[in-house]
Amino acid sequence: MKTVRIVSHVWQYSRLACYHLSALVLHPPRETAVQCTICYCRDDRFTSDVLDFFADFKVPNVTWDWYPLEKERLCRRAIGRNEIAKNNQSDFVFYSDIDYVLRGEVIDAAVREIGDENALFYPRDVLQSKTHQDGDAEIWRVTEPGIYEIEDSRYDIIPLDRPIGGCQWLRGDFLREKGYLPDGHKFLAPEPEWRRTYEDCRSRGYWCLPWKRLAVNGVRRIRHSDRGRDTVGLVL
Repeated sequence: MKTVRIVSHVWQYSRLACYHLSALVLHPPRETAVQCTICYCRDDRFTSDVLDFFADFKVPNVTWDWYPLEKERLCRRAIGRNEIAKNNQSDFVFYSDIDYVLRGEVIDAAVREIGDENALFYPRDVLQSKTHQDGDAEIWRVTEPGIYEIEDSRYDIIPLDRPIGGCQWLRGDFLREKGYLPDGHKFLAPEPEWRRTYEDCRSRGYWCLPWKRLAVNGVRRIRHSDRGRDTVGLVL
């Protein structure tokens, strides 16, 4: 059985984390062993409560992996992505965002299509909230840590033309050698608040891999009107 490590960061987005994790509880993979890694800060109490809730769930082919970081190291996402890249033991690493929802059948289909190829993989399309208001409604349904299912009627298909930061899927052995960015890169320096993720563009150039668009559908993304990178102290 192939192994996949899904890597996401969360800072004060505990409601989105419920959807992200619920997807694997409700729709576990059948052909793939998934290690679900969440980079977080223990100072984020609401997220810690969500992770404590999910830690008690035993899900077939899923291992929970909570990866605590100091806030200044969490808020520059490339730091955690780089550490995990170099220390991963998985066949594949799927970099995701906490507002993305990856069901087990999507992961299984992606691994089947990737096979033995080495490239920077991403899905051909994403099911995205039709409007920011639809995404906001999903988010505010979450009133406490729990299992929540996406309302599919709120989503439309949009094509992807490049491997954006929420959908960067790579081979684990490649990342063990290369990491996310070269040592000493400016985007590996800690930051006091959440920063825009310009490092995603830098990593694509650093890897120098061909891009491969996979005929995989079913990746979901919850849109939201407000963003932590724009509003300091935002809690979703």
